[in-house]
This record gives sequence, structure tokens and C-alpha cells, in this order.
Amino acid sequence: MATATQAEIDALEAAMKSGVLRVRFADRDITYRSQAEMAEQLKLMKNQLSGAPTSGPRFSQASFSEPYGT
Repeated sequence: MATATQAEIDALEAAMKSGVLRVRFADRDITYRSQAEMAEQLKLMKNQLSGAPTSGPRFSQASFSEPYGT
């Protein structure tokens, strides 16, 4: 994934303020499904630009048990 730029963030914020769902970034034209989707993308882009993690750590835990009768 390419790093977000301040210009892309500015364009997305401007589109959100205008109430439109379509944003043009240089050579890309993106149509979002909702303002909520735009807000989530904006949050990710700002975190990416600031160097903050885009998602929290993910952990999983496996558990095992002895089968019956052993």
C-alpha cells in the first residue's frame, strides 16, 4: 500500500465537507459508498501519515484438551 500524502487527505476532507462521495487523487478516481466509509479511510490515512499503526495488535490463542477415554 502506498503511503498517504497530505494532499490526498486534504482532497478527502474537502469532498466530505462538500457531501460528495467521489474523490480524485492525481491519477486515481475513487467513489466511496458512504460518508462513514470516507471517515474510516480518512482515519487510516492520517494514522499512516503520522506513522501510527493502522490497526491494533492481533492475537489468537489456541487451546487443546485431551480426548475422552485416554
